[in-house]
Amino acid sequence: PTRRKALNALWSKIKSQSAAPTPSQLPIRSWLLIVAVAVLLANLAGLNARATYGARVSGDEPQYLLTATSIGEDGDLNIADELAEERFRTYHRADLNGQTFSLDPQGTQVSPHDPGLPALLAVPMRLGGWRGAKAALIAFGVACAVGTAWIAIRKLGVAPSVAATSSIAAGCSLPLAAYSTQVYPEIVAACLLLVIVGALLTPASDDAFQWWFWAGVLAVTLMPWLSIKYLPVAAAAG
Repeated sequence: PTRRKALNALWSKIKSQSAAPTPSQLPIRSWLLIVAVAVLLANLAGLNARATYGARVSGDEPQYLLTATSIGEDGDLNIADELAEERFRTYHRADLNGQTFSLDPQGTQVSPHDPGLPALLAVPMRLGGWRGAKAALIAFGVACAVGTAWIAIRKLGVAPSVAATSSIAAGCSLPLAAYSTQVYPEIVAACLLLVIVGALLTPASDDAFQWWFWAGVLAVTLMPWLSIKYLPVAAAAG
């Protein structure tokens, strides 16, 4: 009887260890990985989408890309040479709407849009062109979804399954999915805002408080460089 009891206990232990975990038992890292993969696949579907006839980008997007090209190749904001060489033709076959004019006798032209986003996209643009720039924005979209789930779980005590499902739904739908493949600063600003929220939700007694504090300071500092319209948000967070 003793041997049989020991064998039964061993068999029960083996079955419990080999059984597949239920969704509620999945570790947080697994949920975050699910969020990342789901949002990545959904946003990659929009990478090659056309913005309008004969153009992969439209509106102000070519201006951001031209400035990113100038920063990556020339190290400055002057897009006069990029406009003269029509460097935008690979992603915008139609003529551009005029947004610049010569600022000095040398013909310097600077896009009227804030330089934060082009600075972030300078290296991806140089390495992969407009696709590289959009891939970088998709990475920010994935980071936004994963960050939302992580903050909901760790900082707000939301159930991992609920946090992951909500983050996937938001990351794969409008407006976040659109801003993850459009060359505008919104998805990057959303990531910075998540950093700020994480910092605000971290108590001073937390071991990671100092890290979160300085990360929040950096996010507040960078946000207006993406667009001056984010200044009120940065000021309130500061």
